[in-house]
Parts: sequence; C-alpha cells; structure tokens
Amino acid sequence: MIDIFINYRKDDSAASAELIDKSMCDRFGADRVFRDCRSMEPGAMFTKELEIALRQSRVMLSVIGPQWLSLADSSGRPRIENPKDILRLELKRAFNWHITVIPVLVGGAKLPRMDELPDDIKALNTQQYVEIRHRYVENDTKPLIEAVARRLGGGKQANEATGGSDATRQIRVKGNRNIIGDHTTYNEWNS
Repeated sequence: MIDIFINYRKDDSAASAELIDKSMCDRFGADRVFRDCRSMEPGAMFTKELEIALRQSRVMLSVIGPQWLSLADSSGRPRIENPKDILRLELKRAFNWHITVIPVLVGGAKLPRMDELPDDIKALNTQQYVEIRHRYVENDTKPLIEAVARRLGGGKQANEATGGSDATRQIRVKGNRNIIGDHTTYNEWNS
C-alpha cells in the first residue's frame, strides 16, 4: 500500500526528488513510497497509475525547486498555468482528496506566493513546508521523515529512529497549515 506520493518537476528537481525518495524508502520501505520513475513499470498507463497511487496516499511531498513556477511549455507559457499540467493536477487532487501536502523546498527555492499560484492550488501557499539544503541533505531530511512518520502514525518511534528532536524540527520546519478542498474524479486527468 502506498502512503507517500512524491510530486516534482523532472526539469526542476529530479535529483532532489530521488534523494528524498531514497530517504523515505529507507525509513518506510519502497512499497509505501511512490515516485513515478521508480514506481511505474514501462508501458503503464501513466495517468491511471498516478491516480491509483495518489488515491492510496496519505501524504504528498511536493518537491519545489528554483524553476518550479517558471518552467515553460513549448509555447513559452509557464507549465503551472496549464490546467492539464500533471504536477498541478496531482496537487489539486491531493487537496481535494484531503491528502496532507508537505512542500519540500530545495535548491534555495522559496514557497510560491498566493498570487503566483493558480486558484485550484493556492492552498499550497498555506502549507507547512520543509527546506532541504543539498549540502546538509541527511540532516535536513530528518525533520521531514519525522513529520511523515507522525502523519502515518509513527510518532515517537520515528523521532527515535531518525535521531531527531523537537528542536531540530523547529529549526527547519516552517510555514502555515493544511487546507482541504472538495472531491474530483479520474476523468479530469484526461480531459
């Protein structure tokens, strides 16, 4: 059963997503963590597999790099502005399906401002976020692992397993709180 879904832009944060995936797999097991490149078989129906994995998940880690907002499609328009952008659809569904979304800022990225986000994913700006610095990736992933473990029911055991503490979490975990939305369907992935 998948509990953790990793949402990211390949052109922006693939290496960071892979490091986060490895950390999550080491702590929770690869069968509980979904990252498209590792988790999907060749020939799989991409959007259907994404929906199945996302529906099973309880936590989404949205990896945000410095170009997350600005990466453009072939017409020069920022991808995030396209309602059919896969990353945007994944986020929209996570909010609509009451999945906890944790923004993970990498490469010096900042959490997108409310006015920079499309209406259907503005809640991203209100989420508690974590920063991961590449130079300190092992240290910086500990608070993230602890937070995910608590969401999945790992609580104190996760704190002991990762060597983390409340002080460590307070240093690197910043932001706001969770907002939830209404329900959507699989058909929107393909419309």
